[in-house]
Amino acid sequence: MSAFLQTIELYKQAGYEIKTSLNPMHFSHNQEFIRDFGTYFPFTFFIEKDKHIELRTGGGISNNEVFMFETLANVEHNIHNIFIIGNAFGYSAVILSLLFPNAKVVCIDAGIDGADNMLGINLTNTIAKSHNLNISVEFGFSPKDTKTIIQKHFNTPLNLVFIDGLHTNEQLLLDFEETQKYCNQDTIWVMHDVINYHMQDSFEKIKKTLANTHITKLLYRTQSGIGFAAPAHNHNVLNVLEAFSENDALIAHLSQIAKGYQDPLRIIKKLIPRPIKTFIKAYLR
Repeated sequence: MSAFLQTIELYKQAGYEIKTSLNPMHFSHNQEFIRDFGTYFPFTFFIEKDKHIELRTGGGISNNEVFMFETLANVEHNIHNIFIIGNAFGYSAVILSLLFPNAKVVCIDAGIDGADNMLGINLTNTIAKSHNLNISVEFGFSPKDTKTIIQKHFNTPLNLVFIDGLHTNEQLLLDFEETQKYCNQDTIWVMHDVINYHMQDSFEKIKKTLANTHITKLLYRTQSGIGFAAPAHNHNVLNVLEAFSENDALIAHLSQIAKGYQDPLRIIKKLIPRPIKTFIKAYLR
């Protein structure tokens, strides 16, 4: 059974359904609705079964990001130590534990991302214990408590670091700089929501820091715009990096098109009713 199907079943047994990877256009073609929910619907949230109450905490990775991790697991088998910053309801932790069954997965979470965040921490640990998953979620703040938690659980370098905590440029750098002390040239770095939350500035600084050991790119083919750093000598992981990133020339071309949509004249034209546009065109002829 796939890790995705197993994860759905584990949460179902615990009394929760998941809501994930929805397209807002399936519910409305209203542009305001699509804009407001476009960065919310695609990600994973939990609903208390039979009550239709969505739990209030951070969202989990989308389906195509699960697929990205699954692709990584298919080619990279030397992952034993996984550290995650930001647990929410444990979706990523459970997925990674199932994808990398020989790995220890340790998460740090401050428990302040929504009213149900602490419930999520406790539930993740309960699922792990009930189903013999090697997951530990520790309450703590990154970077203040990172050293204590990593040294408690690991005595060898981290193989995979997934940063999905507070989404600011400042915090991403702090998370990276502290965890970097426990990594080496073989560590794989995955940073969630870099594009969606405009954290490219800090990502560029991380890219420069890792320039001698890693190839670092933004994964435009993931829902959140993941930042990914692959060990430069690991061709299997580099293949994953290339598969989920995009051609630079195409990115530049599409970015140029997107700028056109911000042109004030275009915005004004869209506000003019169609009959008036037709009349103006006929008159100008």
